[in-house]
Amino acid sequence: MGIEVRQIASEQDLRTAARTDLTSFGHPFDETRFARGLDLRRAATSYLAHEDDTPVGACLVHDFEMTVPGTATVALAGVADVGVLPSHRRRGVLSAMVDRMLADAARSGKVAAGLHASEATIYGRFGFGAATRHRKVSIPTARARLRTDVDVAPGRLEVAHPEGRPDSLRPIHEQAMGRRPGEVRRLPQRWATRLAGDDGDEPKMLCLLHRDPDGTPDAYVLYRVVEDWAPAGPDHTLELQELVALHDPAELAMWQALLSMDLVATVVAWLPADSLLFDALEDSWAPHTIGEHDGLWLRLLDVPTALESRRYRVAGSLVVDVADPRAPDGSRTAGTWRLDVRDDGSAGLSEVPTAPSGEGPRVDLRLGVAELASVWLGGGSFARLHSVGRCEEATPGAARRADAIFGWWPTPWITEFF
Repeated sequence: MGIEVRQIASEQDLRTAARTDLTSFGHPFDETRFARGLDLRRAATSYLAHEDDTPVGACLVHDFEMTVPGTATVALAGVADVGVLPSHRRRGVLSAMVDRMLADAARSGKVAAGLHASEATIYGRFGFGAATRHRKVSIPTARARLRTDVDVAPGRLEVAHPEGRPDSLRPIHEQAMGRRPGEVRRLPQRWATRLAGDDGDEPKMLCLLHRDPDGTPDAYVLYRVVEDWAPAGPDHTLELQELVALHDPAELAMWQALLSMDLVATVVAWLPADSLLFDALEDSWAPHTIGEHDGLWLRLLDVPTALESRRYRVAGSLVVDVADPRAPDGSRTAGTWRLDVRDDGSAGLSEVPTAPSGEGPRVDLRLGVAELASVWLGGGSFARLHSVGRCEEATPGAARRADAIFGWWPTPWITEFF
């Protein structure tokens, strides 16, 4: 008997799905943890894969809104908790689940699907491309003073106590979504689990809130402090979990607070590769990179809406031939598309039909749907893809011209992990 993927909703099936996912990653099932995340699972679309009525795989999909360049948002299927039992690896279980959920997402009107990959080699074959880049840095606080000429927002800091945090933080998070493409609106059910941590009933993160001179909250940070009472004195490490601000000066105010925290010798954080912190420090060598990898992977499901929804950096036209050998049912991806960008950065997209003679239309670039997804939000590079053979330049100079059109600052980033 083959693999059957079923959409599930009952609490017992959701418990089975959670147990299957945890087992696939080598973790035991925990009833308390399951109960804490049950509302989030109920709000999602969940799937169980069966073989002969035996659960062998599980995954779920959240309904998100994601920011694209220009601050508009599109509907995103947030794929999470994907797992296959060790006994059933490489037997088509993952393929069956991904094909089913992508088809359902396309038919429900999602413009794209997104996920955080556990390995970089898994999802490219399903048409996903890495769309954001994250850099992990370690910053010794003794060397990390902000320049005196940078614009730090005035205001005051306060500790946001656990019981008051969601109401204080949610408006900042939602208003800040438009600062970078790739951000998603955090689901209401996710706020409680995000602030509580993955285990234990007590919140494990500390929180600082920044208010402007009028008292309006404009930034916050979530962080943990790992203590190290060294013989020579405290050598604590502050692990930044989340920094969200409405504007650059408020973001710098939070950095100023973090880097001057008593007893803390080192701040460790995942940052966008173009974080403004790197230009705001007196000692630009103070942060050193200790890790770097992709963050959000995207799979386009509706190319016309995806390309028309965002803004572009410069005006121009581009004809792109997109290949999608694994196009999900209900999707609009493969084809030859003409993008016309207006002077105001908005764009129109039209499908280019094949000429009656059988000759193909004039094309500037040919690439796969995964490659297009990786540059969609403005953080990738057509020219770089062309250099390694992942994008064919049918018109000389088209890759660099495409980079000029698609490129965006600031680069894409996602705060939420799902």
